Amino acid sequence: MNTRSTPAGPNSTTTGPVTAAAPPLSATRELLGLHTREFLRDRRNFLPALILPLALGALFLAIAHTIPEAETGAGLTFGQMIVPMLLLLTMTSAPLTATASPLATLRAQGSLRLLGTTPVGRTRFLLTHMPVRLGLVAVQLVVLVTAGTTLGHIAPADIPALFGVSVLGLLMFGAAGYLIGGVAGGTDSAQNTSLFVQMVSIMLSFMFLPMGMLPDSLAKAVSYLPPSFLADLFLSLTPGWEQLHPTWLSVLVVLGTAAVLTALAVRLFRWDQGER
Repeated sequence: MNTRSTPAGPNSTTTGPVTAAAPPLSATRELLGLHTREFLRDRRNFLPALILPLALGALFLAIAHTIPEAETGAGLTFGQMIVPMLLLLTMTSAPLTATASPLATLRAQGSLRLLGTTPVGRTRFLLTHMPVRLGLVAVQLVVLVTAGTTLGHIAPADIPALFGVSVLGLLMFGAAGYLIGGVAGGTDSAQNTSLFVQMVSIMLSFMFLPMGMLPDSLAKAVSYLPPSFLADLFLSLTPGWEQLHPTWLSVLVVLGTAAVLTALAVRLFRWDQGER
C-alpha cells in the first residue's frame, strides 16, 4: 500500500507543542520607554532619588571644605569620610527606595497583571525596568566623584576603584529593591520596607555610626553584615582606614548577596496583588 503525504490544509490540526513567540525587539523598546516615562513622572520617588544625594552632597562637601580636619570618631576626618558616605547614600536611593515602591504601585494598579498576560516574562520586565535608574545613578556618581576629586577628597588614581565598588553596591541594593517591590503587599508597605532597609544599611555601615560607639561584641557582629562589607570596600580607598576584611572576601560577600537577592527577586516576583 502506498501512502502519500498531503499538505496541511487550513482546517488541519497539529498535535505538536505550540510555543509562544518571543516578544520582538520593538516590544522591548516600548517597555523601556514606558518605564522611563513612568519613573520621570513619579514625583514621589524620582525627585527624592534625584535630589537627596546631590543636595546632601553639596551640603556635606561644603562642610568638609570648611572643616576638613574634623574628626568623625572612626579614625578618619570628615573630609575623608564624606565621599564614601555620599556614594553609599546614592546606592540606596534610586536602586532601592525608588525601585521598590513604583513596582508595588504598578501591581496595585493592575498594570503588572495586564503585562503578565503577554509574552513579557519576569526577567525581560525587570531588565527593561532598570536602565533609567542606572542612568540616574551614573549621573549622580559622575557629579559626586568629580566634585570630590576637585575638592581634593578623592585621589584621581582611586576613581576607577570607586566606580567598581559603586557597581557592587548597585547590584546588591538594586536586587533588594526588586525583591521588596516584587513581594510587598502594597505601595506603602514597599516604601516603608525599602526606607527601613536603607536606614539600617546606612546606620550599620559604621560611616554614620562609628564602630567605636558600639559595644565590641555588637560591633563585631555588625561588621559581618553585607552593608558593612560594602562600606569597608569604600573606606579601604581612604588613607588611614584599617580594613576589617580582606578585599577579596568583601567583594565575594557583596556579589554573593546580590546574586541571592536577584534569584529571589526573579523567583518570587508577583504580577498580581493577590498572587501567591
